[in-house]
Amino acid sequence: MRLYGQNQRLFLLLLLLMVITTHGVLGRRRRRARGRSSPHAPGPNMCKVQQVLGTKEKFFTHCIAKHLKMICERPTIDVWECCSGFVKQRGKTGCTGEKPLGNIVETARDLRLNGFVQMTGTTGQRDDLSNHGAYTVFAPTDEAMWDASPKKLTELISDENSLPLLKYHTAPGRLNISNFVKRNQQFVTLYDGQKIRINKYAYGVATVNCARIIRPDEKATNGIVHVIDKVLSPHDVDSTLAERVEKDDRFSQFHLAMLVADLARRLNSERGSFTVLAPTNEAFARLPSDLLDQILTDADTAEKVMKRHIVRGVYCADAIVVAVGLKTMDDSRLLFRCKRDGLRVNEARVIHPDITASNGVMHGIDTVLLPDSVKKTTQLLEDMRLSKFMELVAAAGLNMTLDNGGDVTVFSPTDQALGNIPPKYMASL
Repeated sequence: MRLYGQNQRLFLLLLLLMVITTHGVLGRRRRRARGRSSPHAPGPNMCKVQQVLGTKEKFFTHCIAKHLKMICERPTIDVWECCSGFVKQRGKTGCTGEKPLGNIVETARDLRLNGFVQMTGTTGQRDDLSNHGAYTVFAPTDEAMWDASPKKLTELISDENSLPLLKYHTAPGRLNISNFVKRNQQFVTLYDGQKIRINKYAYGVATVNCARIIRPDEKATNGIVHVIDKVLSPHDVDSTLAERVEKDDRFSQFHLAMLVADLARRLNSERGSFTVLAPTNEAFARLPSDLLDQILTDADTAEKVMKRHIVRGVYCADAIVVAVGLKTMDDSRLLFRCKRDGLRVNEARVIHPDITASNGVMHGIDTVLLPDSVKKTTQLLEDMRLSKFMELVAAAGLNMTLDNGGDVTVFSPTDQALGNIPPKYMASL
């Protein structure tokens, strides 16, 4: 009995130790988990990066960043990295060690921008970016290099002017993210004085010719490096929006409507900047034939429809991380949303994003955005989801009267109102 009691006490002691140990481990895990999800940095000199689950996308590499639980309808997690110029030190929390500054090429190499570094040697710019300056460099990632077309990669080395397009990725002076104070600014590059357009948006998003800056403000002894997700080319912005529409066969119907509406001149101007939402030829083909003929022949109808597709200001695809309300030239409102399956403008899908121009950007969409003023009465009633009233209209044979009977005013009860009518009165209707 005594032996049994000692074994029992030993067993209980071991069980108690296991509980204490497990509780300690779980406590540490919970504390680490709280540290990852906390809006506060887990240590000094650490910057928040929001990783979008299910993708390789990372956003908001800033020391001050707003937290979004969802980006494009996908959840995000917070990851903390050392801010520019700092490194981790063994046994210390955060990033307390100062990283020695190198020149632009050394900084790019440290950021694992191997393709860009190799290009500096191929084009003969390595000495200039190592020993001269100050310069601001917009350096594409290796993934951006792989995704670029063979033609664009060839042009990085030399184009028809015998100038490497790598110079288009370089601006004189030190331009950090705080220098981009306006939503829309242009800066001169080393490529024959050609300009790049910088746009700043909500939640810390900034773009260069619609390429997103995914890691800003990496300081070097002779300048600053901004990491971007696309390869730039001055040829992407050497035409106006009107010229882009004219040259692209996918938008020939849109181009014809633009000419009928006499809006080509406005989209050819460099005085303002615009975002054009251009329906494809297939989108126009789905319109009723009589409405399509009216858009392509009647100036008043064409102008009403075209102004619905033009927005003042530049809204690149990466600017939309949740939703943005857009005001069109006809003073109506559109909702530009980033959804799990892509970008949408109202119910239209963006199928050809970021067609850049010297005075803005164009997005190809799969649906013509019709203002109410050009819709037939029955179509407008359907859009308002007055289905029960439409059933009564059809039963009375009044569809043609509403659509072709000239100007009419309709007082339509809602479905709920018609549902409240006693059955015998509804039957008489």
